[in-house]
Amino acid sequence: MAKSAAAALHTEPKEPNFLQKFGHDFVHGDIFTKLSFFVWGLGYIGHGQLMKALLVTFVQGFALYFLAFFGVPNLAKFGTLGTVKMEMVFDVATMKNVVNDYDNSFEILLMSMISFIVIAALIAAAMMVVSSNYQLQKIREAGKKTNNFVQDINVYLNEKFYVTRKNGILLFYSGENRPDAQATVTCKRLQLLALMQGQQAGQVQVSGDATALKRLLAYASKFEKTFNVIEP
Repeated sequence: MAKSAAAALHTEPKEPNFLQKFGHDFVHGDIFTKLSFFVWGLGYIGHGQLMKALLVTFVQGFALYFLAFFGVPNLAKFGTLGTVKMEMVFDVATMKNVVNDYDNSFEILLMSMISFIVIAALIAAAMMVVSSNYQLQKIREAGKKTNNFVQDINVYLNEKFYVTRKNGILLFYSGENRPDAQATVTCKRLQLLALMQGQQAGQVQVSGDATALKRLLAYASKFEKTFNVIEP
């Protein structure tokens, strides 16, 4: 009886969160995967994706350029929001009053806030690049060929999902196209979002059981935007 109770209480392990996944991918990654955290393009070059390497290097370079020439100078003054006050100075050469090179507190605050956002985005993007390169590493270790840039674009534009309903829960599996599917629905991304929200999506292409999509959507609970946050 004790063994049966223990078996009944067994639960499946939870999916790793973003930080756990990054830690695993970085630790188990090869040299190119690890280097991609610091220089994004190196990982993609090492894993045979030159075009993607050029694109991510451009994005990283632009962000670092912004931080070097706009972020760091303003972050250095963030604590005080500037110490040089605005003054009107008479220029003898031009015989006109000119404004000195003062510290603009609003500009310092605005550029500092943008810099904080850029720094956070760079860190998050670097972690995503590591995970992306780890997936490429696993593909190459399995003896398979990684997609080129055009193939990656085609995958994004032609996403496939296997969707099924189990125990009242809608489950989806990205990139899968199983033969046991009752129907295949072909539509645009915005049409899919409209369908899942119970809105009009226009004409969509359905092959197989034409009623499968209607039956699936009938199970979905409609979200009411005008619900009471606090009941009387």
